[in-house]
Amino acid sequence: MNIEKIKQIITEIVALYGYKIYSIKFKQEFGAQILEVLLDESNLSHDLIEPLHEKIADAIDEELPENAFLEVSSVGLERPLDNLEEVKDHIKGYVYVVSDYYKGHGTIIDVIEENVLIEVNDKSKKVKKEIPYNKISQIRKAIKF
Repeated sequence: MNIEKIKQIITEIVALYGYKIYSIKFKQEFGAQILEVLLDESNLSHDLIEPLHEKIADAIDEELPENAFLEVSSVGLERPLDNLEEVKDHIKGYVYVVSDYYKGHGTIIDVIEENVLIEVNDKSKKVKKEIPYNKISQIRKAIKF
């Protein structure tokens, strides 16, 4: 099994569909080996993923171990923002943050150098909080109701 060859094949196929890959990795679940392909798309339905899954499965059939399963899905609406660039790309987006300075929901206003500026509701009034990125233990997209 050549994981780099598998990733290359999958990347080329996903690009043909116009989707963006979030991650490709092997994982173990209930004793089974699973090749997990997560797409960074929010509006994917079963009808859209199924033909992509079949195309990938056919293309990597010879490379994938016999005891492995292919799983193609969306990373979801509340996906983690894994680095400062992703946080910058989500300016004006609603997030959930866990840090030494603040834990809760807010809207990213700006990223200034290595600091994330978010606006939060504090007892019915909007307050801006500046949080050093290196002090954030978790930040993910969130859905505002």
